[in-house]
This record gives sequence, structure tokens and C-alpha cells, in this order.
Amino acid sequence: GETSPEMAAVEAAAVEAVVATHPRFGVLFGAHGGSVSASGPAGTGSLAQELITVTLRSMAAGSIEKEPVKKKVPASFQVAKVKQLCKRLFDLDIDLQVLYYESGDKQSGVVPNYLDDDDSSLGFFGVQDGAVIYMNERDVAGEERTKEAWAQEQRAREEEQERRVKSFKALQVAERGAELDGLAAAASSS
Repeated sequence: GETSPEMAAVEAAAVEAVVATHPRFGVLFGAHGGSVSASGPAGTGSLAQELITVTLRSMAAGSIEKEPVKKKVPASFQVAKVKQLCKRLFDLDIDLQVLYYESGDKQSGVVPNYLDDDDSSLGFFGVQDGAVIYMNERDVAGEERTKEAWAQEQRAREEEQERRVKSFKALQVAERGAELDGLAAAASSS
């Protein structure tokens, strides 16, 4: 059968996505022909069947005004590759990016799902066709404040524990002293 123009466009986009992430695809496809198929956790056998459309939207202060970008990517696309794409599109260093998508609906509630493992695929996180992936900027200063607050709280707990240990030891010494005084008094009265 003939391939429809829509299907041909989907396949062309799939090949483009694969070639971008796997530069040797053309050589391997030439050598092995149709036996080359998608692999990995989300692999369904046909790359065209595995493609999902995602919208990348920046929520970072420096690029929030940029238009969202729709991309067709395989469900096996790694989060690290999405971050590279976001760096190119929205000019935010990969180390500063936080990616998430929302699942659920308005009635039952929308839940953010953080894409927090760069080595895992979009399929692993359950990203569906049509999902919007939001890129936000890490609040490094806020993380430092939280880390410092935790460290101060930890120091306060340790100081309180040391104070209690000293009080307990002083009480033990006082009790032992009273016990010895009692023994001495008993010994002198006998």
C-alpha cells in the first residue's frame, strides 16, 4: 500500500529524531534494512508508533516570554536530551533546569510530575502524547537557605542533646554524692 502524506511526515520526523540522537542510524539502517526498530523500555517496534508530541514551555524568568515549542520525540527520549533541547530553545543551563509535566484534570486535581532522573525516558515517567513539559529555573539561593536552615536546626538539636547529657551526668554525680554521704553517715553511726 501507499503511504499517506501524513504518515510520511510522521516517519520523516521520527527518522530526524532518531538521527539526532543516534548518528549511526543511517549506516545501521542501510546495513540491516527493516529489521532496525525502536528498542528500550518504551520500544513498541515501530518508531512512528512510539512518537509523542510534547509542548515545551518555559516558566523561567529569563525566557517565560518565549513561545512554547511543540516537538515530536520518541517516548524513549531521555530527560537529559529534553534538557539539552530546552537549553537550546530557552537558553537556560542544564544544571539550573527543573522539568515537570502535569497529570490529572481540573476536576480531580492537577499534579506536577517531576522529571528528576536525567537517565530515564519520558515513557518511564508516563509522559503522554500531547503533554506539556514545563521548564523552570532552580532556586539555587532558596536551596542554600533551606540547607542552611536545616544545618542550624541540626546544630540546635545537637546542642540541646549535649545540654541534656550534661544535666543527666550532673544529676548522676549529685545522686552518687548523696549516696556516698548516706553510706558515710550510716557507717559513722554504727
